[in-house]
Amino acid sequence: QNAMFALGVIVWFTLLSGILSAMDLLWGQIFQSQGMVMAMLLLVFALTLSLFGLFMLPSFAFREKQGKVSKRSAFITGMIATCLATPCSGPLLGGVLGWSFNQPQPILGIVFVSVGLGMASPYIMLAIFPKLGRHFPKPGPWLARLEVLLGFFLMLTCAYLFTLLT
Repeated sequence: QNAMFALGVIVWFTLLSGILSAMDLLWGQIFQSQGMVMAMLLLVFALTLSLFGLFMLPSFAFREKQGKVSKRSAFITGMIATCLATPCSGPLLGGVLGWSFNQPQPILGIVFVSVGLGMASPYIMLAIFPKLGRHFPKPGPWLARLEVLLGFFLMLTCAYLFTLLT
């Protein structure tokens, strides 16, 4: 599942590179589109309701039948999580992005795949060395309380995204 999540991260950056090149857009321009903001708002709102326990989103169902996680679910979750995190990584990559958008598409694609590999590297390491997982806290009742707390932060994110709509 770690490998599939990492693949989802890398595929998202590869797709984003192609979309930005094909539409002749820069990093932040796609996230200033009213349609994209609305899509992100709806996705974050659905995720918020899911964290509050009102329903389970299928692609975020980390534990499916018999406690197993499907590869498809891990892949889609990697793509969606990265899509939602992409606008936040722009300020940290300012110089790299400024340079890469002045390069031909193959160079831009290599830069984006490299960013995706960097973002996916913790999951790749866990896929290669699964015993690293024993250093993480075990799930328990604390996790349900954390989900509700994170739900409130996502609700604030929804409020912010709503203010961006005209």
